[in-house]
Amino acid sequence: MIPLPPKLDDLSFALVAKLRGHGHLCNVLTHVGSGNWHAIEQAIATILRPRARAARLGAIGRNIVELIADGRGITGPIMRSAFFDTVTCEAGAQEAKRIKRKIAALRERMRSESRRPDKRDLKQPTASSVEYNLLTKAPAPETRGLSKAA
Repeated sequence: MIPLPPKLDDLSFALVAKLRGHGHLCNVLTHVGSGNWHAIEQAIATILRPRARAARLGAIGRNIVELIADGRGITGPIMRSAFFDTVTCEAGAQEAKRIKRKIAALRERMRSESRRPDKRDLKQPTASSVEYNLLTKAPAPETRGLSKAA
């Protein structure tokens, strides 16, 4: 992983400190990150990267992006406010705007990826029983095991 520029590295540290110091957000993120605050800091650092891609976000990063971007429930607005207040305080309003746009773009990409079927989930065309029987020279499934008297 390419290290963050010092400014963004300090910002990810400040964000983790702020979020960890907030009672409710600390509980939520501890749950999301399974208690691994190093992984949470790495996820935040990945989100802050100018060239971050939704496809490269892990589960923790995706959950953090959803919390910030969607602003749903009790936690969403609290998370969004704490996150962007800290970014504005530490890095300035311009950087906060850039990161806000970045997170919105990541979330939109996550939505579009979830709507697109995975190639592995697309069913491959299968041979019909007639084609199968022609290829294998097996009797048709309807006649297999049936007596002519029936």
